[in-house]
Amino acid sequence: MKKARAHVIITGIFRGFFIRSAVKTKAKFLGVSGWIRSNTESETEAVFEGFREDLEEIVDFLRKGPNNVVVYNFDVKWEDATEEFRDFEIRPTTNFQVAIGQAKKAS
Repeated sequence: MKKARAHVIITGIFRGFFIRSAVKTKAKFLGVSGWIRSNTESETEAVFEGFREDLEEIVDFLRKGPNNVVVYNFDVKWEDATEEFRDFEIRPTTNFQVAIGQAKKAS
């Protein structure tokens, strides 16, 4: 069975780190590799690689959103897997101001 890749960008209302850690837990359970990160306070991006049925499950999980998430826009691009990932990781936030705001909320 051939592996696939899903590149997802989701816009919505997120509370803290919960969406990223929930997706990481789900990815590890499914054996999906890749990464997830916050691009801005209202945008999260993820790349998943694995078997198509597992990717569809995690993409559906993200589309519905874990608790405390309101999804406004959801974009997924399906591609061939590059098999560049060995595990699933949470990558650093790309916007420094978002990272500062999240650190203040956590303290």
